[in-house]
Amino acid sequence: MKQILAIALLVNWDSCIYSQLDLKQEDLQVLVGHTHCITALCFSPDGKMIASGSVDKTIRLWDVETGRCKAILEGHIGNVFTLAFSRDGKTLYSGSLDMTLKSWETSSGKMTASIFVDNSPVYRISCPTNDNDVVAVGCENGTVVLLTDGLRCKRFLNGHTDAVYGLCFNNDSKLLASSCLNGTVILWDIGSGKPKLKNKAFDCLGLYVGFSNDNELISVGGINPSVLRWDSKTGEPKGPQLGPWDPRFMGRCVDMKNGVIAVAYKDTVWIDFFDIRTGKRVKEYAGNGVSYRLRFSPNGKILAEGDRDGNITLRKLEGK
Repeated sequence: MKQILAIALLVNWDSCIYSQLDLKQEDLQVLVGHTHCITALCFSPDGKMIASGSVDKTIRLWDVETGRCKAILEGHIGNVFTLAFSRDGKTLYSGSLDMTLKSWETSSGKMTASIFVDNSPVYRISCPTNDNDVVAVGCENGTVVLLTDGLRCKRFLNGHTDAVYGLCFNNDSKLLASSCLNGTVILWDIGSGKPKLKNKAFDCLGLYVGFSNDNELISVGGINPSVLRWDSKTGEPKGPQLGPWDPRFMGRCVDMKNGVIAVAYKDTVWIDFFDIRTGKRVKEYAGNGVSYRLRFSPNGKILAEGDRDGNITLRKLEGK
């Protein structure tokens, strides 16, 4: 299997002063249970639970405070590639290379629905932050599908010609951004299902899209990944392109929250932190293993590192 780099952007960490970022070296928890590399991580909206998916085809639900495994979810017959919690945390959605999208009741671990999505592996899932009953799914064949929270199809969004690796609703869930491996970024109007913006932002590898608090669209892509910022109303670029950085960027996991990017490199244990505003490295440390996925908690105070051995390290982060 290809070695994967993970990137994470931190958007709402109000207490963080970038030049004084303090990374405690003590691990909060090390979660052991998967038998193969970690390919998906997602915190519940309240940050009390984390879900992990693996090449071992299982999903595990963990208690963040105690590190206890609360449930093992079985049903996929392919790698679990993406996970997303509903806004209330009561439902977990999972997508797999087996071409299925499944929903799970988090309190019991019971599977509540399972569908095949456009005969294509599922690479990304995004749920809105408001009470909109829609789930967005990005597929390997380039299709973006909107479904109800009960997994009934509402609409197909056609515009990409390559695998969709970036997918995110904006803050009021009226817009959906998507990016694909050929570098194209599309901003969709959810009401009409029509593209509001379509741009060949990168030469290739549209790895990630997300929104800042003021609805600024952020995209990451390229062979040597760089960061672009967009005005989501006009579609015009804002500010200079940041990067490119180390060519060992091979990752397809990007998470966003307030201007800090955490980067794990191919075949190394080092994790770097960059200020998205300047592109400068502000901190680095050695992780517990070669990371395949990184994910920040909702409040930005914990970084989860999923490694190639199937372990998940929860590391406490604090701004001085």
